[in-house]
Amino acid sequence: MVTPTNSRVKPETSSIVRLCVNGRLHRRDTPDDNISAARTLIERALHKDWPKGVQRVDFTVLPGGFIFDRFPNGLDGVDTGWISDNSNFEVLKGYGEKCIRRVLSEEAIRVLAKRTKYLTVGIDLKHISDDKIGKKAIKRPHIELVAVLKLTGRRASIVAWTGKSYPTDEQQYSLVHVVDLSTHCVTVDGLRILVLGCHDLNVFNPRIPENKRLGINRRIRIKNMRREAARFDPSIVIQHPHQTDSPKIWLSGWSGIKKILPSVEQGLSGIAYFPHPLHRAARQKLSKVLEGTKFGSNIEDVVIEGFKETRTKN
Repeated sequence: MVTPTNSRVKPETSSIVRLCVNGRLHRRDTPDDNISAARTLIERALHKDWPKGVQRVDFTVLPGGFIFDRFPNGLDGVDTGWISDNSNFEVLKGYGEKCIRRVLSEEAIRVLAKRTKYLTVGIDLKHISDDKIGKKAIKRPHIELVAVLKLTGRRASIVAWTGKSYPTDEQQYSLVHVVDLSTHCVTVDGLRILVLGCHDLNVFNPRIPENKRLGINRRIRIKNMRREAARFDPSIVIQHPHQTDSPKIWLSGWSGIKKILPSVEQGLSGIAYFPHPLHRAARQKLSKVLEGTKFGSNIEDVVIEGFKETRTKN
């Protein structure tokens, strides 16, 4: 594409492949081996699950937390929560890049480059024992990053970094927030893409500002993220959730995107399909999840078999 970076002329609809993981992203019986788990899923996608008829696409999307490694021990004292500092984000990006390099072999990059121009992927750095959701809150420092990679030949270059800026209640004081909200606004090949972490999509939920119990920090973050996104005027929104077993989880967020950002032509959530820890089985079939977590044309879903503990609805 040759559209200038500062142009407001809308390019043609981008071609997107969403690599959807049917199962867990990691082997929970071997929590220290998450890098090899991510490598295994990439190999399955490239050599087993990728449809033969799909030509090289503009973007390939992976879920949040697709790569998962330990939070650096030497950084346990970093500022977290609403006092997070951008300098910590800058340091932790370096650790995230090392994780990517460990997952993507030279052969994987070579094959990926033939199939996609750009790859988006979520990288979590946290204490392994704290891999919990819901009431069992993560209490120690952690960060949820998202990288955008450009793939050419045998090279994978990271062209943008962002990460979660709007935390869940349970992690709001222990997460290293990405406080530079402009990092969510990524321009490549003339395309304006709003890149979101997992919970960031809820910033656009139309009902959230009406919550009287919403704290001042959240109100400010919502206002600033919405303003930054509206100023950016994106045509694509890519969200990177960690787990989705029902499209209803993100329905209000996507509804808000369509109302608040009318320029958006394509929107999608990265998918890792397995039950929430509070449920024994997935709440909706995978087909319903895929259908309800994207909009716009030219988005192809490629399902990868993930790691399973129990049988889920398929």
